Amino acid sequence: MNEFQIEVLNECYKNFKNRNNSYGITLDNLPVEEKSKIFSDLGFLKDKGLISYIAISTSLAKLKLTPYGVDFIENGFREPEHTHVINQGANSIYVNGSNNTISDNYNQICADISNSDLPEDCKELIETFLYEMKNPNLTPEKKSQKVTKFLSDISSGTLAKVASSGLATLLTSLFKHLSF
Repeated sequence: MNEFQIEVLNECYKNFKNRNNSYGITLDNLPVEEKSKIFSDLGFLKDKGLISYIAISTSLAKLKLTPYGVDFIENGFREPEHTHVINQGANSIYVNGSNNTISDNYNQICADISNSDLPEDCKELIETFLYEMKNPNLTPEKKSQKVTKFLSDISSGTLAKVASSGLATLLTSLFKHLSF
């Protein structure tokens, strides 16, 4: 994205925040090449779904941000992350979060682990595992490798004595936050 496109988005957003949902660009007295460049830049923003045209002519471009454009700007000029929830049958999932992130279930599970009577090294291992599994960029293969490594780590060495206790605490907390 070039400087002009970012400037247009910033101006549109400023107007959006001030409850003026449109932004106008006057194109009078501009050379044809410059108008062409502006139309190209605006077309790019429109094709990306960031803006929509209210009016467009050879002398004026009046535009506004789309809801996606607002999300894009509020997310630091990055694609907003979307979470899809699939409801099947009568099951419902409690989701608590903001800005398209789900946080409460993860935080509650970590709190349950922290408040358990497990040894500190076991708590740390489980909390690290949960944090790593939260990464949305992990492929299914990487997730499988992380689970295998976690099971190996928790059942080896000095942790072998508390492995069943640690796994029981983790699974109890996970199942407590799932609706059955």
